[in-house]
Amino acid sequence: MTAGLVHEEAHHGLFGPGSVTWRVHADPLMGLATLRALLLQVLHPAGQATVFAAGDRIDDPWARVARLLRYVGVITFGSSAEAIMAAARLRALHAQVGGTRSNGQSFRGDDEDLVLWMHCCQVTSFLDVVHRGGLALSSGQRDAYLSEQVRTAVAWGLDPGDVPDCQRTLTRYFRRTRGELSMTAHARIFMDAVIEPAVPELMMLAQRNHPAWAPAAGLAFASLPAWAQRFYGIRPSSGPAAFASAATTVALHSVRDGLLERPVQHS
Repeated sequence: MTAGLVHEEAHHGLFGPGSVTWRVHADPLMGLATLRALLLQVLHPAGQATVFAAGDRIDDPWARVARLLRYVGVITFGSSAEAIMAAARLRALHAQVGGTRSNGQSFRGDDEDLVLWMHCCQVTSFLDVVHRGGLALSSGQRDAYLSEQVRTAVAWGLDPGDVPDCQRTLTRYFRRTRGELSMTAHARIFMDAVIEPAVPELMMLAQRNHPAWAPAAGLAFASLPAWAQRFYGIRPSSGPAAFASAATTVALHSVRDGLLERPVQHS
């Protein structure tokens, strides 16, 4: 299966510089988009187990954001061999996760339905946040991105025919999956760490594991679709997480513009 993943120019990896994937994944809002993906992923009680598989503190999202960004960087911009190896390592990590679903059935983190859930949460978040924040993408280009991302899903071990490859099929996927989602104690703790961080905003920037956009992390929650926010219950009353839809879009533009203007730091 992985043989078909190899790009005709292997050093360009699975996609290449002309792909929509390279444009999306190089965007400065990818950090916020990654945090949004995690907020979606933990709404699946079984999929949640894979999010917390690494054993980091549930109330500290930053290590998970950094880890997922590193993975996305390798599978996007690495060579084909590097991308496939990174996907294999992730599959191996997921395979170590297990538990029991609410219906009493056992599950493993590498079950196809859970891997598909993780994939779809990521691609919808990456695409929605960066486009909403100002990356110009036509409807055709957004569909092209999702079609390209089927290669990532295949590297994870999924059958390409099972993976949404356009906006229409991705929307249908989330509609039919909502019945499997629920609020759990761990999901609540994780969300609270995003929208009500224990560290004051002005201190965030002094902490090495907190990115420059950390004070605006609540936008990851505000950018979730309405149906996902409803699973979390009461809407936050203050801060970026409390922004309405229009204000969230404006704020994402502002954060993106600010990150684009930041000078490059040289060591």
